[in-house]
This record gives sequence, C-alpha cells and structure tokens, in this order.
Amino acid sequence: MMYPYLHYCNIVWALTYASNVFRLVFLQKRIIRILNNSTFDSHTSETFENLRLLKFHDICKLQTAQFMFLYENNSLPDNFQGFFLLKNQHHRYVTRNANEFYIETPRTNLRNSELSTKDQFFITIYRSVL
Repeated sequence: MMYPYLHYCNIVWALTYASNVFRLVFLQKRIIRILNNSTFDSHTSETFENLRLLKFHDICKLQTAQFMFLYENNSLPDNFQGFFLLKNQHHRYVTRNANEFYIETPRTNLRNSELSTKDQFFITIYRSVL
C-alpha cells in the first residue's frame, strides 16, 4: 500500500537529511513487521529479502543508478545535458580518470547540503553499480 509512494519521485525528495527521511523508513519497517506478524522489535532485513522488497535507501540507490545510466547514454531530455561534468571537461591535462564524472568539493556546510552533495551521491551510486 505504501510502496508506490516511496517510489514516486524518490530521486528528487529522498536526498535530504536523514532526520527528514527517518519517519518514512520507520513506517516502512513497521508495515513490514505487520505484514509478517513479527514483534515490534524484530529485525526486518531478512523479511525484506523474503518478501523481495527494496528498503527505502535501496529504492533511492536504484533510481539514482537508473538516472545516471540514462544520463550517460544520452537518453534523458535535453534539459539534463551538461548537468554533470567529466574530469576532462573540468581541466585540460591528461589523467587516467579523465572520463569519470567530476565531483566538486564543497568548502562550507551550506554548499555541502546543496546540489553538490546530490551530485556526489549520484556519481558514487553509479560507480558502485558499474
């Protein structure tokens, strides 16, 4: 019942502070325990595997990996062109990782919570899937 709501635009709204997402994760675990007739303090990892459901954070990772795959294969709308830079587009000298995505390092906490952190998340997830 709640599962489609976790999938809807997850890639946009799930990359926020953990405190904002905690209630959704807690509610998802609670529903899984109810479906499985488990006690309120039982572990849910095994139950998720048995029911073949993704946890909230796994849904986020999956959708991020799908987005980055579509981005790298130029299958997204034109609005996303140039959204990420490759390292060889950021600087002109030759390196062995020139064809990887460039991750900007934020210098302040404010910038750390903005789009650059989301860029880092996108790129890190995409690298781990490959």
